[in-house]
Amino acid sequence: MQNFYDKIEKECVSQFHAIQSIQNDELEVEVRFGKYSKGGYHAGIKKEDFDKLLIVFMKSNAWSSKYTKQSTDYFDGNVRLNHSKNGYICFEKIKLGSGEYVNPDNKMYDIRLSQSIEKPHDIPENVLTELPNPDKYDHIRHKQRFTFVYSDIWLYEFTVCTVNSVHSYELEIEMINPKMAVKKYNTKYLAESLVLMIKDIMNMINT
Repeated sequence: MQNFYDKIEKECVSQFHAIQSIQNDELEVEVRFGKYSKGGYHAGIKKEDFDKLLIVFMKSNAWSSKYTKQSTDYFDGNVRLNHSKNGYICFEKIKLGSGEYVNPDNKMYDIRLSQSIEKPHDIPENVLTELPNPDKYDHIRHKQRFTFVYSDIWLYEFTVCTVNSVHSYELEIEMINPKMAVKKYNTKYLAESLVLMIKDIMNMINT
């Protein structure tokens, strides 16, 4: 099991070091919990694990802040239009790379560490006066998200996703501001803290 975490930490150090040379402020670095199979990596955890963890997080006083948000994503290729009570945002998600790490305990979750850029995109003019036409998008996803902010580095996101009335449950850990974090903190420290958070999640699920 330790080898599993050592591999993640080693890759984190490498990726965090590479952030210093990426000239883009829209960089996103995140870890997702899911399962790897022959068909590839599938993000998401069981509802019972999601609910169990969420209760623990809601009761904790460890957070700098916490909040909930409901929104809808409209997908058109790599371009994503997001609508919430705050209005619309639109961006193109450009994947820079990712790595999957298979947990030796097949009852537990595997990990994906990924980097991407969320490039701002023009908001379609028609949505400013009327709701988006579902027929013009590849698919639509409704989200209820619970966010827990830890210090100035990390946040946890618990998301209930609904697509065609089917629910899924996602958990990710995201670096709040990668460019700032690697300037302020040692990459080894950032990697160790992320691995510790992953371990904590696994242990909470397993108890």
